[in-house]
Amino acid sequence: MAPMVAGVAYQVFSFTTILLLSSLFFVIAIISEITLKIPMIDQEIKSSLANLKNVLTFLVSTGKKTGKLALLAGVINFIVTAFVEVAVPVLFRLKYHVASNIFGMIQAGLAFGILLAAMLTPLIVKKIKLNNVYILMMVSTGLLLITGLAMLYLNSQLLIISCIILSFVLVQFVFTVVSIAILSEIQGGVEPNMLGSVLAIVMLISMVALPLGEVFYGQVLAIVENNQDEGIVFIAISSVSMLVAWNSRKFFK
Repeated sequence: MAPMVAGVAYQVFSFTTILLLSSLFFVIAIISEITLKIPMIDQEIKSSLANLKNVLTFLVSTGKKTGKLALLAGVINFIVTAFVEVAVPVLFRLKYHVASNIFGMIQAGLAFGILLAAMLTPLIVKKIKLNNVYILMMVSTGLLLITGLAMLYLNSQLLIISCIILSFVLVQFVFTVVSIAILSEIQGGVEPNMLGSVLAIVMLISMVALPLGEVFYGQVLAIVENNQDEGIVFIAISSVSMLVAWNSRKFFK
């Protein structure tokens, strides 16, 4: 819920106030962690390097499906999540000069899509089956294609902005569902004694992919200068994302 609350706070408080509140909550989090007591469990502790070697061996041999899912999570972060993270401020603030209160509402809407997806994932996966999740990915990235075409051929700034918001909200929604599905699949295919280490590798891949993607898209959007160029970027990302979605269908069988 944090991004959603931040989007609302952005409309109400000044930046200085938000910074002070963030600092206060950070201190509260530190105090909570200091006072948290976690019981120790006696077990054989391997060296970090030995443990890492075991996990990597598992991911490239007996747990190949888990390794592919980990790479899929990284690819999604690089292609889709990073693009949304960079494109939202660049397009809405620098290009279309959206007012601060409207920008806050847009951020809240994107965050709401993520929150709603997290709550509805069990129901969605139950209804459409896990092996059909790739269809959702293809449909949502298809909206990026429509948005790209709108930027190429529409002259109405309001319609273009509406298309961007709609596509981004739905993409965030769908790929949150997919990310949760990936973690569920990984958890179901890993022994409990290795689960923590495997998830750490998965999170590492995802966390590294995100800033790399942000740097990449930052450079790309800095090069393009008009709706036509940006529309082509949307179409290119949609095409690549559809290809990734189609190839990922076998991972959820």
